[in-house]
Amino acid sequence: MYCDGPYIFEDGSSFKAVWIDDNKRKSADLHNLEPGRINPHINRAFNPTDVRSQEFQTYSSYAIDSPAPIVAVSDVHGHFDTFISLLQAHKILDQSYKWIFGTGHLVIVGDIFDRGDQVLECLWLVHNLQAEAAKVGGGVHFLVGNHDWMVLSGDLRFLKEKYWLSAGLLDTQYDALFSRQSYLGQWLRTCPVVLKINQYLFVHGGTSTQLLDLNLSIQEINERFRDQIFQPVVCSREDHKINQILLGAMGPLWHRGFFDGSMGQDQVNKARGYFDVEYIVVGHTPQSQINFRFNRCVIAIDAGFKTGAEGELLWIDTDGPVRGISNGNTVKIN
Repeated sequence: MYCDGPYIFEDGSSFKAVWIDDNKRKSADLHNLEPGRINPHINRAFNPTDVRSQEFQTYSSYAIDSPAPIVAVSDVHGHFDTFISLLQAHKILDQSYKWIFGTGHLVIVGDIFDRGDQVLECLWLVHNLQAEAAKVGGGVHFLVGNHDWMVLSGDLRFLKEKYWLSAGLLDTQYDALFSRQSYLGQWLRTCPVVLKINQYLFVHGGTSTQLLDLNLSIQEINERFRDQIFQPVVCSREDHKINQILLGAMGPLWHRGFFDGSMGQDQVNKARGYFDVEYIVVGHTPQSQINFRFNRCVIAIDAGFKTGAEGELLWIDTDGPVRGISNGNTVKIN
């Protein structure tokens, strides 16, 4: 039978949960929703207490200095089982999906939505891990990718059939489940699109020359997405022009210049200098395995998840970056 959810919406001064269990729409006030009310076969990652007590993660700076290890994955695309298996193998999560990575950082470099049929499980997992990691001095960072933005903006061309059924059973449009009135929609609109940790810049698509020519800092790029692009605001003609570049093929969500031959080493070096980093870590463009490009300056990490096969993660510590594979081992990046 068909199950999905839960989706959480503001309902006056409280929140209302709606979900689908055995093809039937169910709902409850979140305040009265006990942890076991939504069965694990509907969503193994959801716990209502994580919603009631949670304040969305904020950034005083999008440039973080940390001596702790960093793990990065990209383009999970709703493949929850592959995602958790990889994180458990590398001791980021325990068998109950709880954070055990201490003060380390986990970066999801965009694209949880589309293609797979466990999107809600992935979203609630990442949401919950943010709070768990923060309590012990760690960090979980979800960067918005082009597929995430597509759903938020109503572009559903890659949506899995399951979620068309969800929208129908819930009598709404699928993107409305992530509107500004929904809990997950609010959370997603606070997430960054570019993040710097130590000497690594994380961005879903890439850093085009056109992006650099806007002369925006990491802080300004993220604030513009948060305050203008992700929100219904009236902006000036100049702001609109800038925002169109940020959202277009040369923007950080869509750019493929590191892969399509349109960029050279000089342009990559210019981007590294502009953001003051040694490495640029990107997803968006599928690879057979995590690999270096442009003389080890760019690390491509979209490896495996798109089809639900065994994914890979990027493991970074004081010895530098290595590939983390499905059995929990790390191997050299080619």
